[in-house]
Amino acid sequence: SNPNPAEGTLGYFKEARDMDKKWYKSWHLWAMMNFNAAQPEKLKSLKDEFKVVNERIKELQGVPLDLDDEDEEDLDDDEDDIDSDDEVSEGGHDSSIIRLPDPSANGDSGPEEPVNGIIPLPREPKNELENEELQQLLRTKEKLYNDIAYKYSLITAAVEGFIESITLSLDTNLLQDILRLLTLWFTHGSNKDVNYVLKSGVMRIPIKTWMQVIPQLIARIDMHDRSVRDLIHQVLNDVGREHPQALIYPLSVAERSSDGNRGDYAGKLLDLMREHTPQVVQEGIMFSNELIRIAISWNEQWHEALEKASSKWFQEKNAKRNVRDS
Repeated sequence: SNPNPAEGTLGYFKEARDMDKKWYKSWHLWAMMNFNAAQPEKLKSLKDEFKVVNERIKELQGVPLDLDDEDEEDLDDDEDDIDSDDEVSEGGHDSSIIRLPDPSANGDSGPEEPVNGIIPLPREPKNELENEELQQLLRTKEKLYNDIAYKYSLITAAVEGFIESITLSLDTNLLQDILRLLTLWFTHGSNKDVNYVLKSGVMRIPIKTWMQVIPQLIARIDMHDRSVRDLIHQVLNDVGREHPQALIYPLSVAERSSDGNRGDYAGKLLDLMREHTPQVVQEGIMFSNELIRIAISWNEQWHEALEKASSKWFQEKNAKRNVRDS
């Protein structure tokens, strides 16, 4: 059965969209319907449930948890088997589901630990109760997998719809569509199908559209997933070519960040801008530095230096750094 009761309604919106594919409103409504039907905020709970069920299956089958296949790899980081490049087919079939052993096969449960690097085969359930529980868990796992795959198909359709709506809207301000697109991009852009639609569609969106959401883009320049991060950098680089003045100040501020790789990525984007507009970048950074310099009084700088120096002693008991920083 279909996991989403809105499928019939989605079909009507799809027909309306196909009747006039040059009208941004039909794409907007199609995207909104898919966005609401997908309920992307519930994906994490489904993945967590999938992980619990999968671990119990392995426990019943005697498969060591640290020797599992790709079922639960990085579930919390949105890079699990649902997001991998070879797990989800169009039909949503889970090729990685561990099936019950053939009852007619030899009853030997096999080794419990790897022998010569070979992962042990799943053992047969110890009793009828375990067998019933295992079969129920296998059905639950397959249903969860298909539910997650179906939600991703709706998210992919929503991303496509928002991209087309924004591209076709011309002078119409669809800020809410842009923000919803960014939400799906940042949250689910690591999924292979979502990422494919993003890569093929984001570059068609007019550069001026991104001017409205530059703070949101720069806030994500250090995203963990490389495919998402690279696409963000590509969009910012394109914006910098046409409107360098819009990026210089926020990037120069981000370059000073001590939060992970954020400063490094901002510096690389500024270096790319220097290749085509070196004078604008130089003058913009100088202006930014001077604004920051005059905005902080000598008293504030002195107080900050004392705070930093004292922390070296009270927190780290480091007298040398305390004297040096003061």
